[in-house]
Amino acid sequence: MNHALKLSFFLLVFVLFSSCAIVAGPPGSEPAFSSCDTAASFPYDGYLEGRPNIDLTMSGGVYVWRDGNVWHVRIAKKWLRPQFTMPAAPVITGNVTLERGIIFNPRKVDVSPLNDVRFGQDHASFRFDFREGIGREIEGFDFTVKPFGGEYCITLDIRLNGSPQPGMVYFGKFTRTPENLPLTIRMRSF
Repeated sequence: MNHALKLSFFLLVFVLFSSCAIVAGPPGSEPAFSSCDTAASFPYDGYLEGRPNIDLTMSGGVYVWRDGNVWHVRIAKKWLRPQFTMPAAPVITGNVTLERGIIFNPRKVDVSPLNDVRFGQDHASFRFDFREGIGREIEGFDFTVKPFGGEYCITLDIRLNGSPQPGMVYFGKFTRTPENLPLTIRMRSF
């Protein structure tokens, strides 16, 4: 009887340690640091809700908003006609990257053949070259985020001629500008 009790105890300990290895993974398999763990949520999560309440054809810049888990990015050309002369045509490039979610239902919106938008499972990259007389006044893309849980993170990295320009990016219906770019925001899913 004593032998059977020792064997049962040994099996119980073995099963517990085995299940811990399955749940936690083998030693050295800890997850890498995620920018999502330190991402800002407030106030940007609220700023991003709703289509801008201005006429984008009258203004210019890069507009980013969401309706639930559907995201919209629009580049309005008007602002690229400055009163001073730029040495070259403005080029807007950027990346939108997801953590803890995937992109589905991606859609280009009025994108000129000269410009490029590419979608991956967890990212979108874009390049808009605004030479005078070429392309449309407003171009962009939409996508839906399918989160892996109750929260996901989205990183926005938008650049004008290779440099981050937070003052040209507008969020949501009240067109708030971010303090800096790139910006990672923790979002609650809908």
